[in-house]
Amino acid sequence: VAPDYYGFGITEKEPQAYCISRANGRASLDAYLAAKRMIEDLKVKKGNDFVIAGYSEGGQTTMGVLREISERHPEIKVKRAFAGDGPYDINSMYDAITNGYTEMPSTVCNVLYAYNHFFRLGYDIHDYLKDPVASNFDEWFLSKQYKRKALDEELIVTKKTSDFCTAAVLNTKSSLSRRFKAAFSEDALTSGWTPRSDFDIMLFHDTKDDVVPVENFYAMSKFLKDNGIKTEEFVDEYSSETVKELGVTNHETSALTFFLKIIAWVRANYK
Repeated sequence: VAPDYYGFGITEKEPQAYCISRANGRASLDAYLAAKRMIEDLKVKKGNDFVIAGYSEGGQTTMGVLREISERHPEIKVKRAFAGDGPYDINSMYDAITNGYTEMPSTVCNVLYAYNHFFRLGYDIHDYLKDPVASNFDEWFLSKQYKRKALDEELIVTKKTSDFCTAAVLNTKSSLSRRFKAAFSEDALTSGWTPRSDFDIMLFHDTKDDVVPVENFYAMSKFLKDNGIKTEEFVDEYSSETVKELGVTNHETSALTFFLKIIAWVRANYK
């Protein structure tokens, strides 16, 4: 059973709700509820533990699921949630790109388009993205025919944000920037809700993450602690030599450690 994320499944002809935490959290929880009913109808033997795990946008979505449960589903019990390198507040990513560099240009383009579209900011694509990205956005992104690697390595060959983002995006004092940041704040997971007191959460982040800044980790950690939530935390750091040798970004390398920690926890708790 897979989440029917907006922009896929029945809404495949619509834009993807990329990093829109409210939409993706709700879709994921709906998938869990559907799977639970199906398993019960089929009388499949199962345990009662509900464990959530996600990395990157999935880490954001993991926390989005917990928000949905806290607000609408008091009956659902979560044994543990694992959230790794998630953009819990897109503002921190936005602050990073205005410094002029990103390892994954496609994520920046997707985020700007999604928030402009779903929060109805009303901007033309050329207001926030430059050509050739803006003029080819329908084919490169909305067609959903390209993988992220192809976008970043073949189509958007530069990692300098000034080559594909407009001056209004990079100027944090512009009216366009302020409206985007307001939309990011409205959807942020680091404020505006009260986590359930029985949650048990593992937070993980690479301090040198070159896509999702570690400030997300610190903000989420503070938010959870301020609400008295049981939290296990891990921060890691990979040397530039290791990342270069593997031929991937810090963000991708960090995912390996994150999932190994989940496996270790599963082995310790389900022998």
